[in-house]
Amino acid sequence: MKNNLVLLLILFLVVSCTNKTTDSGGSLFSGITRALTSEELSVIESIKKEFKEQVNRESSRSFTPLGLMRKNLSELDNFKLSTLPFYNFDVEKFYANPSPERLMECMIPSDKVNVFAERDGNLKFCFSIRKENDKWTFDEYIENWGNIISWLPDSLKKADSPQCKIFIHGSREYLTYKRNGNNLYFRITGEYIPTETLCEQFVDEYNQWLKNIQFIKAHPETFK
Repeated sequence: MKNNLVLLLILFLVVSCTNKTTDSGGSLFSGITRALTSEELSVIESIKKEFKEQVNRESSRSFTPLGLMRKNLSELDNFKLSTLPFYNFDVEKFYANPSPERLMECMIPSDKVNVFAERDGNLKFCFSIRKENDKWTFDEYIENWGNIISWLPDSLKKADSPQCKIFIHGSREYLTYKRNGNNLYFRITGEYIPTETLCEQFVDEYNQWLKNIQFIKAHPETFK
């Protein structure tokens, strides 16, 4: 009888361990990203339903890049979703009085929300939604976003806090955070850019843009 009780106890422990849910290791971006608002989640729910309908209609194309995007966006319930603050850069405001101190002043909250989709502690993909004229729309999808921004968690270990901003200048995205009280700037792929260098780059790009506009105005026949 005693032996039977021991065997039952061992069996119970084995079954309990087997059925125990495996810890995914937590989020790679824990403490860095913020939770989505109820409004944003409502928009994402609508997007999920829309792509689920597309998947049901076109299941034969599920192995194409477009099909993979549709599949992932139709199964958003399987991912942990979060976001990072996203900003536009006011080039004209900066150009009026360019200086390192003005970089942060010229960042304007964007109507675009980047959504990170994580599973098993890994960032699988990113997509964005945008608000235009009080209407939310799906903006873009990036499959390899986890590889692009994988440098960030380790880099932020040296920061004053895990708070950071992504901002867009022209067609390129940058990221900034504070270290030792100073704002540091990086390309979205992780390369550090000295503040003075970034200022010069932005001014040079704006000057080139002005020259291009002047050339177009001076030669309208060329661009008919």
